[in-house]
Amino acid sequence: MAKLGSSCLSEAWYDDGSASLACFFTDGSVYVYFNVPRAVYDALVGGQASIGGYFNRDIRNDYQYQRT
Repeated sequence: MAKLGSSCLSEAWYDDGSASLACFFTDGSVYVYFNVPRAVYDALVGGQASIGGYFNRDIRNDYQYQRT
């Protein structure tokens, strides 16, 4: 699990076996995104200038998800 210094995302977790990305939002909601390449997770936690911007641009509408 990676701690994120974002105003909208607090943590992210990636499972290599299932290629699932769990995003923990600061409002307490959790979304799991499916079939996400490891490189997308690495970019998310890799010190983006805007983590929320990267999430909205490259994850949010590109992968199927489930709110947990």
